[in-house]
Amino acid sequence: MTDQRSWAIVARLELRERVVAALRAGSSALIIGDPGVGKSVLTASVRDDLDDGDSGMVVLRAPSPIAATPWQIFAPLIGTPADPGGNAVGRISALAKAALAEHCGPSTIHIEDVHDLDGPSAVILAELVQNGDARLLATCRRMPGPPSPLRTLLREDRLAQIDVHGLELEEVEQLLIRVLGGPVSRDTSQHLAGATQGNPLYLRELVRALRETGALAFADGAWLWRDPEVAGTRVVDLIRAELSGLGEAERDIVDLLALAGPTTIDVLGEVTTDDALEAAVLRGLVVIEPSLHAGAPEARLVHPIHTDVIRGTLLPGRRRELFHRLPAAAQGTTNPATLFSTVDWALTCGVRPQLEPLLAAVRAATMLTDPKLVERLAAAALEQLPREDPRVIDVLLARAASRRYAGKPGRARRDLAHAGEMLEHRNGDDSRRSAHARILADLAQYGDDDLDGALRILASADLSDRVWDERRRVDVLTRLAYAGRFAECLDELDERVRTTDDATMRAIMTGSLVLGLGQSGHLERAVALADESLGSWRVDAFTAPWLLGEVTAARFFVGIWLGDIEPPRRRRIAELDPYAQLDPAVAQLGEGRYSLARGRWSSAAAHFRGALARYAVRDPSGFTATAWAGLAAAAAALGDAADAREALTQFERTHSRASKVVTADNEVNILVAALALGEADTAERAEALAERSEREGLWWGVVRARHLRLVALARRGSDAAGELHSLEAAARRVDGPVPALLLDHARALIARDPLLVARASGRLLERGVWVPAEATAPVELTSRQREVVGLVAAGLTNREIADRLMLSTRTVDAHVRQVFERVGVNSRAALSEWWAGSGRGSIGSAESPRRGPDPRQLRSPAGSIP
Repeated sequence: MTDQRSWAIVARLELRERVVAALRAGSSALIIGDPGVGKSVLTASVRDDLDDGDSGMVVLRAPSPIAATPWQIFAPLIGTPADPGGNAVGRISALAKAALAEHCGPSTIHIEDVHDLDGPSAVILAELVQNGDARLLATCRRMPGPPSPLRTLLREDRLAQIDVHGLELEEVEQLLIRVLGGPVSRDTSQHLAGATQGNPLYLRELVRALRETGALAFADGAWLWRDPEVAGTRVVDLIRAELSGLGEAERDIVDLLALAGPTTIDVLGEVTTDDALEAAVLRGLVVIEPSLHAGAPEARLVHPIHTDVIRGTLLPGRRRELFHRLPAAAQGTTNPATLFSTVDWALTCGVRPQLEPLLAAVRAATMLTDPKLVERLAAAALEQLPREDPRVIDVLLARAASRRYAGKPGRARRDLAHAGEMLEHRNGDDSRRSAHARILADLAQYGDDDLDGALRILASADLSDRVWDERRRVDVLTRLAYAGRFAECLDELDERVRTTDDATMRAIMTGSLVLGLGQSGHLERAVALADESLGSWRVDAFTAPWLLGEVTAARFFVGIWLGDIEPPRRRRIAELDPYAQLDPAVAQLGEGRYSLARGRWSSAAAHFRGALARYAVRDPSGFTATAWAGLAAAAAALGDAADAREALTQFERTHSRASKVVTADNEVNILVAALALGEADTAERAEALAERSEREGLWWGVVRARHLRLVALARRGSDAAGELHSLEAAARRVDGPVPALLLDHARALIARDPLLVARASGRLLERGVWVPAEATAPVELTSRQREVVGLVAAGLTNREIADRLMLSTRTVDAHVRQVFERVGVNSRAALSEWWAGSGRGSIGSAESPRRGPDPRQLRSPAGSIP
């Protein structure tokens, strides 16, 4: 049984600092947010910060009912006065002012839920704040918002408004790792964040419910939500309690939105009243916001989890009743969420949905990679379509693509065989023939690890139209790039990207070209090309949902290779196009690589494990080996020899021939891990990588491999100086600051100058390059201490380290002091020199990063997330 008392607290440091700063400046603060977002937790942390002995905190709690005796809210301050008679507001205000004057120092009034205040109490409170008698620290629901007198204070800038929203995905992920005690797959984090909109209350109850049912379980090294359709009784009970007391008209709106999805207020206006809609909004159950698809604003339920729970509790008769009340206009929507909902709603009611919306829903579900929904909708469409209707081919191809993505290649091939038989009896139809060949080629390349087989499939497709033949050639080029065979495709990709007028074709090739240019050493041009493409993006996600994610991921990698590990904030994929797709496991892989470059090795290991847990279920693009390579480097950096060696073994076992688009990065991470582990053949493996990379023209891989070979030779006392010329020649072929820093480090090693080695190692780490040092004096450090020492060696201050590792400065101070004692040094320079010379310590004896708890352990640790 899960321990229901313990749950980690998200501290919201930035918001807390803003509130504390406002109060200490003599102003007041109004914390506004939806129910459950953590307003009260935030005020509690603020009160702790202000509790310095003379803060004069006065806590007022409104009695119930407020409206009958408004002055009772001030009873903790002025006692319970007799009936004040006429001018009650003035007399209560005077009594409160006199009581506050007796306090030593500035007084702060703390009130929760000021939206519940009656008019007279709100007037008194506003007067006390306006006259400077007290500061106000209050919470308020976003709807209905603060009373009118407090709105006046906001307009006059006497009251600072602090908006509290749901947690961002990264915050949800950190919270889950802390609560669950181990890595969490990115799609699990995304599903939980999406279902709850990051609301901490709903997130807590949903996680506890899923733990109780076993739907959230630890498997393959990380926590996975096995079935996102399972919510659990705790959440159902919580939402049922919120729905209690709704009027009939309000309940109709809530049920309609649960079944129909986001619906324009024009359509809702035909089945309900404005008063009922406003009441549902004020209850915090419905949100009205601009629509991406329709001219009129749309209404939706406040959280997706409300939709899931309410849909699951509605009986068939109620579903049919509401379906027949929905205007026909709602069924013509282009909003995917509404499209899915209305079609699925009709199916569950036993109503035959219109064919065109049904087919559109199949296409949209395929685009959004929802395999279960694709299966249901495709089955319904095939049941309606005549057997010889060519649209049967479209449905079969959509389902085959979905099944391939879901890791069901056998079923995908059956659909493709059926579609192929139908295509044999049709002339032309190049669009469908091309799609058929692409899915078969995907199965060969990423399922069977057979690029040549995939290319043969594409070549055999009978395409008569020149446009489709050109698209086939582009497909061949991008597949060669994904297999790491850049020597065969890079020049032609470059030419085609520069000359094509087709924005979609250019986007299809851009990600591969960016990665090829980057690994070939043209990093600055690769970055410029990616930035230009993203800055002028105009490819419709409904046409090509994955392209934006591919170009964004390519830009991310070349930035890291260039040494740009702290780039300026760029717009997220969802900001550029809310319907663009990025595989959650690929996104988590990127987070791991970013953490690795920034020296956040524990975080990197957790992200790589999360990605691997999902890849154990399905890996549609062959990136399992990339995750193992990253985990090997992260584990080695943390001093966990067992995990690092296991990751090296798994990399060799899963290394793909057909998915090597970031092959140089993978191989370099493997070499770094081997060097840290003291593998005897590291120099020889580095030479082999340098030769392979040079044959492919991948000079970034050459320069990294040549440098690591020189380090390995120096470590075993061989002639490292003889390698310097090869390293210098490779460095001239690669853009950016990193090659020069690698040369500085190599020359310091050859000169056997430990101070210069330490400085060069630190500068490399600043650029995201960790060079393992030879261990001579074993010193046991925890994984966190190793991260801190590495960043000290890179020249970061304690505050900068705290920002990078998301810790408090006080915590970093303590880690540095403890490491000084363990290592026996008394300066940061000496610590940096030790780290460069022997800081790898006793690898294998360090505290291992958390892999997650025993699956049988169900207790959730309490704590605070900074």
